Amino acid sequence: MTDEARTAPQQTDAFASDLSDFRDKIQSHVEQIWAEAHEEIARVKSSHESEKADLEREINRLKQRVNEQNDKLSALQTQVRSLLEEYRSELEERVSEADSARAQIDRLQQAMGAVEEVRFDEKEEITHPTPEGEPDELESSPGSTRISISGISSVSAMMRARKAVQDLPSVNEVESRYVADGTLYLSVRTEAEPDDLARDLTSLPDPQLRLLRTGERSVELEM
Repeated sequence: MTDEARTAPQQTDAFASDLSDFRDKIQSHVEQIWAEAHEEIARVKSSHESEKADLEREINRLKQRVNEQNDKLSALQTQVRSLLEEYRSELEERVSEADSARAQIDRLQQAMGAVEEVRFDEKEEITHPTPEGEPDELESSPGSTRISISGISSVSAMMRARKAVQDLPSVNEVESRYVADGTLYLSVRTEAEPDDLARDLTSLPDPQLRLLRTGERSVELEM
């Protein structure tokens, strides 16, 4: 057997061995790549799961905040409706009171209109002041002073003037009164002097009275 015939099988075995080694290396490298790929896939998947969990937690937190805000808004709307209802009830009550007061004013104005047509007081037959120097019933009672207020143009003005005199601390009693030709005549029992009565009456803010003159037992004013 020649040397070439003997070496041929040896070369074949060596080639087969090298091929097997190369195949093993390739397989090992492929397995390593697959392992690394699986690890990367697992890592990415885990990262995505973590991010997904974070997003779900954030979504739940936002949902909770939205629900809380909705609850607050609902409570505020309920409170506003309650306040509006209270305001509406109070407004209706005020309107009702105003209507009632307006009706009373209307009745009072009607009554005042009726009074305007009649001379006030039991002395209605007297239409002019008693001439100066002639005594009359108003000055007949001891300790009384006669007060006359001219310029009376309405019942309300007359009532304000009468009340002003009656409310004076120095006036003990209003003995008699009547109205004639726009002048209110009063006879009052008082210990005050006419000048003092005049000063007190003209210092009032309402009604505003102007002093015409004072006498021994009389005060004349104008509204």
